[in-house]
Amino acid sequence: MWIARPFAAGVLVCLAACGGGDGSTGGSTYSVGGAIKLAVANPLPAGLPDGLMLTDGIDQLTVAAAAVQFTFPTALALGRSYEVAVTHNPPGLVCTVSNGTGTITNSSIDNVMVSCADASYTVGGTVSGLTSGGLVITDTAGAVLPVAAGASQFTLPGLVAFGSAYSVTVQNQPQHQTCSISGGTGTMDAGNVSSVVVTCPLSVSPQSVAVAAGASQQFTVTFTPAGGGTVTWLVDGVVGGSAATGTITTGGLYTAPLAAVTPVISATSTTDASASATATVLAPHSIAVRQTASGLAEFYDRNTGQAWIARGNNFIRLASQIDYGGNSTAYHSTFNTGLYDAADVEGALAAMQSRGYNSVRVFLNGCCIGSIGDPAGGLSATYMANVADFLSRAQKHGIYVIFTQDWLPSTGGYDITCPTPPASAPQIEDVNAFNLCDGGIAAAQRFHRDFVQSLIRQQAPVGVILGYELRNEYYYNSASGPLSATSGLVMTANGSTYDMSDATSRQKMMDDGLVYLTNQLRAAIVAVDPTALVTVGFFAPQGPVPYRIGDTRLISVYPAMATSTADFIDIHYYVFLGDPTLDQLMQNYGFVGYQQKQPVIMAEYGAFKNAAPTISDGAMALKNGQIAGCGYGLKGWLLWTWDTPQAGTDVWNATDGDGSINNALAPSSRPDPCSP
Repeated sequence: MWIARPFAAGVLVCLAACGGGDGSTGGSTYSVGGAIKLAVANPLPAGLPDGLMLTDGIDQLTVAAAAVQFTFPTALALGRSYEVAVTHNPPGLVCTVSNGTGTITNSSIDNVMVSCADASYTVGGTVSGLTSGGLVITDTAGAVLPVAAGASQFTLPGLVAFGSAYSVTVQNQPQHQTCSISGGTGTMDAGNVSSVVVTCPLSVSPQSVAVAAGASQQFTVTFTPAGGGTVTWLVDGVVGGSAATGTITTGGLYTAPLAAVTPVISATSTTDASASATATVLAPHSIAVRQTASGLAEFYDRNTGQAWIARGNNFIRLASQIDYGGNSTAYHSTFNTGLYDAADVEGALAAMQSRGYNSVRVFLNGCCIGSIGDPAGGLSATYMANVADFLSRAQKHGIYVIFTQDWLPSTGGYDITCPTPPASAPQIEDVNAFNLCDGGIAAAQRFHRDFVQSLIRQQAPVGVILGYELRNEYYYNSASGPLSATSGLVMTANGSTYDMSDATSRQKMMDDGLVYLTNQLRAAIVAVDPTALVTVGFFAPQGPVPYRIGDTRLISVYPAMATSTADFIDIHYYVFLGDPTLDQLMQNYGFVGYQQKQPVIMAEYGAFKNAAPTISDGAMALKNGQIAGCGYGLKGWLLWTWDTPQAGTDVWNATDGDGSINNALAPSSRPDPCSP
């Protein structure tokens, strides 16, 4: 019997410690614990690392490193609930609890399972020097990330498990650069990686640009990190380029060939870093001017070498509009925002093509809301997109375009400002300011440069532009200063001074002003579109044959224009009751003997019904005028107008009535404009 008592006592002690009992609830407590399981991809030789902390709602237990089991220190009484949770994970692991909640019944809890798996983290870093799109980076886990131009940081999608290897590489290089990666490989530690560095050491600017045939474009390089260096410039892989693809200087100045090409401009540094850009060279203007053995300049087609004569129409659309002063006006609306009608344009150009016409003249409008000027500055993108669309349609139908205008845009930054003259000098006013003062010339240069560059940026087919017309009808106003003054000295934009009391000096001021404006504006245009042709339009001067008596608009075309750089001259003529004859007005224009380098055309040519009452009268008058013009060496005629009743019901249009006008003028009916 004595030997059994210690056993019984031992049993009682064990039951008390382990939560057992004799069936009653008084004083019995039970422990809560369980096992720890590691479920990691990469073995941990030392087992569970330090850092795992658990709670059961009462105790906070720090689990020792390498432990495989755990027991909370405080035993719980019968009926007590418990909830085991992880309060802190070991570095690089994520631990979860299963079977962790319940209520104490009549035994200890030893089936709580704490499972610890690898934690996963992101991989990322910094980006420097990336200026072009197309860069794609990836890692060994298969994560793929496109990186946008200008990005400074990146984080790959997806996660990498603790202890796993990662390797970041370039899957696709950006379009115009070569980038490298440093710090891209390693073993994932317990935390996100942000130390990968993507460097694109060299970039070329601009990366993509449209250039007119024969024009120049400056390219520059940027080094990352900054610090400079030297580069070798290549065009399509050839150092310095070639005549076929364009040439480039050691300083990066590219000169396009006289052909449509799309070369790759590249720069390679002394450290073997490389970058590139793409230049889209637009086709040159198809129609050019040349001198001939006969002594008269002519148009010719660059593609065929054949002589070319303008046979076409003015395409006019008019609408009531509101100017920027709030006034209503009826004016040209062909390209206006909200008014441009592509289907109408398509139909008209197709019809012109079917009758053999090869040219069309259209007006730009800057007067009103919805016109070419953008109140925010520069030119309206929508208006210019309409202009580009018109050019594309004209190209499709084999028709060459003359753009003309009456005045600069009222908004967009093209205001004309003239310096205040000395007190004794007359002020330059009205249209005279446009023609004679620095501010007028500068504003017109900005406009024409912006207009051409906008078309080039849109990669519009500028090669089908027959001419940029600087003014629909150039003139001076004798009722405005300085011509309204009878005395005083006036200095104009060309730097010369003229005496308003001397008739010869006044005329010289007007002649010099016409030539100076023409030369300055043409220079601005051909600087960005070197193969372009530039012209100026005129109505007939008032003498020597009396004409436009009392009209304050003054102009003398020749011999001044013969000394200008204009590529061709546009004179206007209408059959009108009581007006001088064609022969008489040719005397007033005075161009005979001055056509050696500049062809002369009639880009505005029409017949009023007061002089040609019936359509057959109109057809005959227009045909005879065309034939007579051949005797003066004219190189083209564009009828006013194709089909625009709003342009004046008192003028015959090409599509009027039974088609007699078209039959008299269309190349499909009369291939030779100089024959009946």
